[in-house]
Amino acid sequence: MVLLFGWKSQREKFNFTVMSWHHINTRRISLQMCLFWNDGFNKKHRATYGIGVSNFLNFFNGRKTEYHVDAGEWEDYRRGQNALLDRRVFVRTLPWEAQEYLEQQLGRRQASFPQDLSALSDGELLALQRRTAEEVAWTNSRTWMIYLINDLIAERVREHLRGRVSDRAKADEYLLNFSTPLEPNDAMKERMALLDARQYEHIPMFGFDHTPYVLSDFVRMLEEISGGEGELRQLTETMANRKVLFERHLEELGLAETDELFDLIRLLKHTVFVRDYRDTLRQKMYLLDRYMYEEMGRRLGNLTAEEATNLTSEEIADGLNGGDRAKFRLLAEERKKGFLVIERSGHLEVFSGDEAHSAARRELALPGTASDRVIRGVGASRGRAAGPARLIETNQELGKIRSGDVMITHVTRQDFVPAMRRCVAIVTDEGGITNHAAIIAREFGLPCVVGAKGALAEFKDGEEVEVDADAGTVERRH
Repeated sequence: MVLLFGWKSQREKFNFTVMSWHHINTRRISLQMCLFWNDGFNKKHRATYGIGVSNFLNFFNGRKTEYHVDAGEWEDYRRGQNALLDRRVFVRTLPWEAQEYLEQQLGRRQASFPQDLSALSDGELLALQRRTAEEVAWTNSRTWMIYLINDLIAERVREHLRGRVSDRAKADEYLLNFSTPLEPNDAMKERMALLDARQYEHIPMFGFDHTPYVLSDFVRMLEEISGGEGELRQLTETMANRKVLFERHLEELGLAETDELFDLIRLLKHTVFVRDYRDTLRQKMYLLDRYMYEEMGRRLGNLTAEEATNLTSEEIADGLNGGDRAKFRLLAEERKKGFLVIERSGHLEVFSGDEAHSAARRELALPGTASDRVIRGVGASRGRAAGPARLIETNQELGKIRSGDVMITHVTRQDFVPAMRRCVAIVTDEGGITNHAAIIAREFGLPCVVGAKGALAEFKDGEEVEVDADAGTVERRH
């Protein structure tokens, strides 16, 4: 693989004796996906961009997976991203190259995926799993960059705008517009075409072990639609108005195509789109991969796809190569309780069950969360609202959301959108103004506060909270 955008780190080595971990995100991902994320963020990311991370801690506590990287490497990585943004060729090509690569990867995988997995020998199935591991990791080499660089781009655009526009509120209005994609994402397309529902069954597939939509899910969403013709007209007008507003703002700024800010705005606009679009592409890949894990699980002792994805690649290879398959049932039950993956300079350790929880406490040494009545973040979609807090750790808990709730979560994705429609406000403890929650909230006209660290720990499910997105605050209602 050719090094597309190289940047040489100035750090020669790390001191691994005492390692501090930086939290990247919280998701619900399997052990297999953790390994593929790590590979994509390490060697394959370095092969593509010249920067990456080699030390990881992934902890699944039975409900959610916390993804951590070495804090020292993270600082170095962010410096590397900023150095790449100083390069005009990077600014002018990043999201377009990533989009083309991901589209080609999906096409190759769909074309080569076996039609009848049950006809494969154990050796052939193992070869497919190994090829899948490589392909998913290469996919992640692009998705990591698109996911992590948005806020750095937005900050550069903000600095340029404030240097050009004396009215700070107007500059921030420009930034919100430039941070919103011109093209509709799959969640909006889904809403506009629910009658052709099966083409969107992939939307919840953020991991091999996730469950695709079935007919009853689409029936429920259709039942919730009222005034559908008016909503469809409004969505169509929203997309058209978005383009008009974008062109007007560019004209007001008087930017030439040779201007650095023009390049940055163009980069931001398309990177925000690709950040969401990459989910559409990988969801379709993961739907294929789920079929593979279902077949592997069947052969490894009647495991479910979810259970099979919580095995290491070495364990899968051992089972398909004739090893003792009886152990996998017990191992699957342990991994449901929790698992901990630690990778240090290529050395992999995996802990399961109670041992995983104990090892995670030792490694992370997390302090207790101090209570603070007001949680502060960044207002990503203006307005104020109040309602019962609904704490959503993973997409499996979206059924808790009722009309009038305030959703408080780590991050939203396309499969969160039907539940978001029922909310009066959205709060995330991750991300910035370019993340999925911010974009969807602006589309729906919902107040939204992002980067509200500690919100999930501070509030209780069902208690009344007030969201002031103009001030970027979330607090209990008295």
